[in-house]
Amino acid sequence: MNVIRTAGSIIFATPIGWALIVIAIIVAARI
Repeated sequence: MNVIRTAGSIIFATPIGWALIVIAIIVAARI
């Protein structure tokens, strides 16, 4: 769980992570 939390914190703390989330939402919306 620590690995998941660390990866999650890195993703949310990084603009690139937010960009990936936005892209994922757009792709999911298209599907």
